[in-house]
Amino acid sequence: SSLQGTVILEATVDRDGAVQDVRVVSKPTLLDRAAVTAVTQWRYSPLLLNGHPERFILTVVLTFSLDNKR
Repeated sequence: SSLQGTVILEATVDRDGAVQDVRVVSKPTLLDRAAVTAVTQWRYSPLLLNGHPERFILTVVLTFSLDNKR
């Protein structure tokens, strides 16, 4: 059997490039927790505005395709 789906998230990245908050914006699925866990581990280069790091918000689209073949 396989499990497939897409999860759309909104993530807030802090001034150091770490993901602070993640919010699911797509309809709920069984994959939401895995998607949030993955994105919270990501690191980004800080966004610089006039040479100063700033927080930013981005949209992340994760598509899962998991096969459970034994």
